[in-house]
Amino acid sequence: MNPSARLRGPRIVGVLSILAVAAAMSSAAAQKKVLIVRSGNFPPYQAAVDGFVEELNSHQIPFVTEDLILPKEEADIGAFLRDVRARRPDLVLTLGTSAARAIKEGGEGLPFVYGMIVDPPSIGIVTGGATMEVRPSEQLDFIRANFPSFKKVGVIHSTARNREVVRLLQEEKPPDIELKMITADTPEEMNKAIGTLSKEADCLLMVSDSLLYSPQIATQIILDTLRCNLPIIAVSPSFVKAGALAAVYPDFKGNGIVAADVAIRFFAGESLSSIPIQWAGRTRTSVNQIIAQRLRIAIKAKTLQEADEVVR
Repeated sequence: MNPSARLRGPRIVGVLSILAVAAAMSSAAAQKKVLIVRSGNFPPYQAAVDGFVEELNSHQIPFVTEDLILPKEEADIGAFLRDVRARRPDLVLTLGTSAARAIKEGGEGLPFVYGMIVDPPSIGIVTGGATMEVRPSEQLDFIRANFPSFKKVGVIHSTARNREVVRLLQEEKPPDIELKMITADTPEEMNKAIGTLSKEADCLLMVSDSLLYSPQIATQIILDTLRCNLPIIAVSPSFVKAGALAAVYPDFKGNGIVAADVAIRFFAGESLSSIPIQWAGRTRTSVNQIIAQRLRIAIKAKTLQEADEVVR
């Protein structure tokens, strides 16, 4: 046998092995490392992660994820952030306000997109992620389609929050809707505003404001509105269960999809600073039939059929 023939086989195998290793290294280098930082271990965050991952996969983005939960204790956050930076992710996905604030303030320039937070500008974030707020035009469309008798829509908002939502409510208001806007910054002012709207508005449209509509005072707000027969169109199904008439609110998985779309734009070369805040994405609805009967408000059969949740 020709000696060169004996050597050719091993040489070919060696070359193929080198090519395989090089291909594997190239593939690993092309994969994006996405570090997920959650504000806590809450089921809605997992739904958002599922949407985020599915959307990246649908666009054939090669990526791997690592998942972390932000420590509850302030004293532990410094070490946590050092670990985050040491992992050198290509992108961080934050879920919840606490995680977004921590990465913004301590990430030392790490690129991040966010989801599952309300009013990002209130913590100094004005770009590159998905808010949990439903676009005002969608809220008003929901009212017009399902409660057409509500022509005068009351809105109570604080002076320091949700300025973009308030601005868009006024700009996107359809001609047949009249807005009654009242500013309130304390529970006392809130109570007074409800009394005023009970005489001037057909309903109260909530905005996402953790100061005015905090869980601590939500029950009192609902009791005050029920006493004066002022139905609430809320931003969460929890308010509907507590006594609001209805709600249009974000789908958690859909919010993750919106955050993924921002990530895809970033991976394609766009700067996160050039991408504006994105609205929540697809929405869900909830209706309280008991409250409707108490307030003598007729609900369309279609509204009940299309609702994701009905309180009976």
